Amino acid sequence: MAILGFNPDQNLYERFMMMTKLAERLNTGKPKLGYFARSFHKMLEGVARVKEHGAAKYDDGNWKKGGKPDDEYLDAMARHIDMFLQGEHHAQDSGCHHLAHAVWNLCALFELNYKDQPVIDEGVFWKNIEYWNQKRKEREKDPVSELQSKKYEDI
Repeated sequence: MAILGFNPDQNLYERFMMMTKLAERLNTGKPKLGYFARSFHKMLEGVARVKEHGAAKYDDGNWKKGGKPDDEYLDAMARHIDMFLQGEHHAQDSGCHHLAHAVWNLCALFELNYKDQPVIDEGVFWKNIEYWNQKRKEREKDPVSELQSKKYEDI
């Protein structure tokens, strides 16, 4: 009896090949948005809580109205960073972490005031990606020689 479309007479290799064909993706050049979620899940939760608080305090879509100058977002971000540096971790009015508030303000600034600008300079970005991928491959081949070629003071 075939389960999930697999023929029980197929060997493991044939099944694997069938599964990999089903999972093929054409993602070359697309941003790897999962990097952020996998790397910064705590900050992502914090920024979501700031958004949740803002939706309750003002209105769910209020922030999208925009129309604010850069300085307004940057000043709010700086105030939250300053409070954090003074030792206060959570904002008194929301209970959310000051760093999450700071990140939210930076996100809103970028999303609202710079939405028409490209996220990257394609030429510079891909040139640097290629350069650093090559450097990483060189280090992986011979990590000791790179360290030996540097002066003691550079390490």
